[in-house]
Amino acid sequence: MLKIQYKYRKWDKEVKESTKNKGIDLQHKNIQTKIDLYLNPEQFKNEFIYNFRIHDSASFYAQLSLSYFILSGNKYMLENDACASIGYLYLYIKAMAKSYELEASGVVITNPAIRNTRSQKRELEQISFAAAAIGRFEIFEKYADGIGCELIKAMYHNDYDKARQLAEELPNTEEMYEKYKQFESYYYGSCYMKDLYLSILNSDEKAFNDALIRRLKNVRTGYVMPIDIVSISMIRFAKNVGLECKFDAIEIPKALCADDLFIDEEKYKLPDVT
Repeated sequence: MLKIQYKYRKWDKEVKESTKNKGIDLQHKNIQTKIDLYLNPEQFKNEFIYNFRIHDSASFYAQLSLSYFILSGNKYMLENDACASIGYLYLYIKAMAKSYELEASGVVITNPAIRNTRSQKRELEQISFAAAAIGRFEIFEKYADGIGCELIKAMYHNDYDKARQLAEELPNTEEMYEKYKQFESYYYGSCYMKDLYLSILNSDEKAFNDALIRRLKNVRTGYVMPIDIVSISMIRFAKNVGLECKFDAIEIPKALCADDLFIDEEKYKLPDVT
């Protein structure tokens, strides 16, 4: 089996920088500012931020979701608070699902950046992996579209015949890593997952662990990823066929891989602005 260090040099540097910049306090402040700016924009009329106010509820929840996602990573990386990290990851998924629900009901997305991202379906696999990682894929399932999301859906529901059919259509993983190694550091797309999916479907534990390690090594060439929701999802899928992850890596908190994952849904609630 391949080897990987539990933690790498960039991690400590990122922790130091985020602590210096008060990353957690900053995200809490950002969340409250986004809520206040949407609900009471006039109080910011004389401030520069007024020019960036959100005009529709679908864009509001999509924008809010990003802060929840960042806060989820910061809670784990800076405070080792896995419970809070899970809670904010849950809010990230809920906020995105709410945004898609509102858009489907007729709300027009007026924010150009969000509209562009939505039209290209670039975020769907990331959201789907996050939902699968915490065992709440049902929250976003109806909005998950494309081969990557269909694969996640098939694996989540143990539909292995369909999963194999879809996985075989994916490009070669190593070729994709080599082609795009300086382009997509986070590797959420299914085009990077063929070796992982097939190792699980073939019940090959060594191949699974090697593929997971190769993924993490490639991810580590980019920005620091506090929590690797793809690896956590894959570990969950692998458990369902009797495979185990045989190594530890700081991006894969054990608490998030637990079978009895608990989310305090009373504590972690979306603001209602509709």
